[in-house]
Formats: sequence, structure tokens, C-alpha cells
Amino acid sequence: MTRHIAAKVPLASSDSLLVIRLRSLALATLLVACERAADAPPAPAQHRVAIVNRPMFELRQITPRDPEILEEWKRAVDGPRADVYGVDAWRSAGLNPRSVIGSWSVAVNAMEFVRDVPFERELRQRIATALRAVPGITDVVEGDREVWVVGGSPSGRDLATAVAAVVDELAPKIQAYLRDTSNDAL
Repeated sequence: MTRHIAAKVPLASSDSLLVIRLRSLALATLLVACERAADAPPAPAQHRVAIVNRPMFELRQITPRDPEILEEWKRAVDGPRADVYGVDAWRSAGLNPRSVIGSWSVAVNAMEFVRDVPFERELRQRIATALRAVPGITDVVEGDREVWVVGGSPSGRDLATAVAAVVDELAPKIQAYLRDTSNDAL
């Protein structure tokens, strides 16, 4: 049985065509997942996702070791070079969630290894675009080589999931890049 669902997605006049397409893709993916979930058995306690040509990973909320961190989400990856595909999102204490920047930080391990301009620029742009598409985001700023600082009131899980999707989509290029550059850091 096919169901048709219409949804209104509010768009700001500043939204680019890419952001609009990403939101449309996310909505379509969500609708397909909802239809599948209705027929699927209950999911296990931990969220596990299979990535094509990649090992399984878990996205989970962890108890922060640092008392200054209020909430933390970590993407754990199993398999060779697992450190390359890690993504962490955390919200620090003392920062105003309505401030222009600073409510969340997102670390992307792959950025430690990808250092050549054409591919590095593509990966940076894709990460920033994915973060801007997360509901509740008001601003995205690169805080460091591997860290983005985002303002607003997004979900930590949504931030980590959005960036993990970019890393997964570009995983074959990341693997090829690491193979071609013979990066000694691995």
C-alpha cells in the first residue's frame, strides 16, 4: 500500500537551493523510514546503522567526563582506520544556547587526515552545509581544523548524524585519499 504524505517545510529567503534539496532529501528519507518502521520489529536499545562498504557504527549519547560538558554524542566506528570516521558533538556549560555561536561543538576526525585543498575544501563545505541544514541551527563557524561551533538549539544526535552522513558518503574518497597520500598518521 502506498501512502502519500505532504509536509510543509518552512524556508527562509536566505536558504540556498542546496539547503532546500538537503531538507527535501531528509524529509523523504524520514518518510520512507517511518513507513518501514511500521512493518519492522522494535529496534535494539543502541542505534546501529550499516554503511555500504564500511563497518557498522554506533551513535550514542555518552556520559561526559568533563563537568563543563552538559551533553555529548559520539559516533563509534568499528574496523580498520576507525579513528578516521569518528564524529563527536558536545554542548558545553555556561554558553547561552541562543547566542550567535557557541552552544554546540562538533569534531570530525577525518579532517585531521584530509589536508589537500580540492578534497579538503569539498569536505569542509559539505560538513558546514549539513550542519546548517539541522533544525534549530542559527550559525555555523569553524572553530578549529577539526571542530565546528554551532549556535542555536539543535539536537546533539541530529548534529552527529548529519556530519556522519557526509563522512559516510565521502568515505570511498577518504579511503582513496589516504591510500594515495600514504599518510603516516595512520
